[in-house]
Amino acid sequence: MDHDSGEGPSPLSSAPVAPALFRHSHAASMVSPSLRPLMTARTHRYAYGLVVHLVEDLDHEVREPLRRALASLIDEPQATIDVTAVDYADTTLLSAIVRLVRQRRACGNELPPRIVGMRPHLRRLFHMTRLDRLVSLHGS
Repeated sequence: MDHDSGEGPSPLSSAPVAPALFRHSHAASMVSPSLRPLMTARTHRYAYGLVVHLVEDLDHEVREPLRRALASLIDEPQATIDVTAVDYADTTLLSAIVRLVRQRRACGNELPPRIVGMRPHLRRLFHMTRLDRLVSLHGS
């Protein structure tokens, strides 16, 4: 429905939507991106290297911001990704990490990225897809 046509608001626009209802499920992808908080990433430099702290759900809607955030780790001697605040992740996270590993190897860095703050559901995802062989997993 075209909102400029004067036909009134869409039936969905008048229904209250609580983004929290959609977190942790695939239903989140059906919610307009404007109603759902985007992934945020913070980077901090520590004595041992750069850490990218990922926050929010990681799905296809945040693919590009996630890739940009992880790109800061390509040239780092030790790449660390903190997923402590990630409640949901799908193949978007996995493909972004595979991409990071490939880019690091292309630059001559064979040291695998460290993934810290792994909770059981994310650890299972990495194990089932065998990505636990490409990266170094650490609990929370």
